[in-house]
This record gives sequence, structure tokens and C-alpha cells, in this order.
Amino acid sequence: PGDGTEDWMNDNRPASASIPGELFPEAHARAMQAASPVDVGLAAIKAHDPGFELEQFTQQVQRVFFIVETAWSDRKPETSRQVMADALWLEQRQQVQGYIDGHKRNMLDNLTVSNIWPVAAHSDNRWDTITVRIMAASADYDVDDQGGRVLRGDREVKSWAEDWTFQRSS
Repeated sequence: PGDGTEDWMNDNRPASASIPGELFPEAHARAMQAASPVDVGLAAIKAHDPGFELEQFTQQVQRVFFIVETAWSDRKPETSRQVMADALWLEQRQQVQGYIDGHKRNMLDNLTVSNIWPVAAHSDNRWDTITVRIMAASADYDVDDQGGRVLRGDREVKSWAEDWTFQRSS
């Protein structure tokens, strides 16, 4: 009655917005200041490499992604050699050889990337490591070399995601 307590009944805002102040101001302040582990890792990388820029890095990731995927579909693993760690490249080369020996090819028609963002980052006295999630879309199917008959998958473009880890000496 005239002291403002009845105003909440006529307020269009959510109930929590009509409560003056914060219920747990200390916890809210801590939550707003706490950086995610990804942010902490990226900051550690930038601390010893002030030239590191996340946007530039993700552009490089996209270029590497297309190099690796094209090498896979073209069955030419040598074209991705310079951008892959030894063990990964040897595994890809062996898988490609399996496709060649089986007289088939994996097709990734209409390959596009819609987004790339870091999902993990870490830096220590030996390595800088960033794992990114790559959101892509393509058709994904295997064809035989002789007639181009689809052996697996289909020609419909579908979205998919992969996590790739990049590492360099710190």
C-alpha cells in the first residue's frame, strides 16, 4: 500500500528481474570473472607468442582441413604430408592404399566448412596444443573405380563435425 510492494504484481518482466539486486553477488562476480579452460590455454599461448591471433589460426586450420580432405578424396596422401604428424599421415596413407587396392574412392562432394572454434587449448614449457571443432558438410560416399557405382553412403549433403588437434613447440 504505497510502499512499492504491489508493483511486482503489475510487472511484465520475469519474476527474477523484478527482485532488486543480486541474490548471490559474490558467486555471480566470480562466475563472470572466471575464464574457461580454453580461454586460459589461449591466453598462455598468447603470453609467450604475442603474435598469435585466433582468427588467423582458424583460417590456417580451414586451409589445412581442405588440403587433408582433398588428399584423401584424390587418393594422393603425399599432398597432405607437410601438414600432418607422422603417425597420422602414415595411417592416412595406409587407408588410401586400401582404397586404391580395393579399386574404390571416397567422395566428399560439395565440401564446405561452416564454423571452426577451439574446444581445448593448453600451453606448457614444451608444447602449445589447440583442439578445434570443425563443422563441415558434404556428401560422403564410396564409388568403385570401374563404373562409379556407389558402394557406401549417398550423394546427399549432410552436416558433420570433427575435432582436430594442432600442436607446436612452445
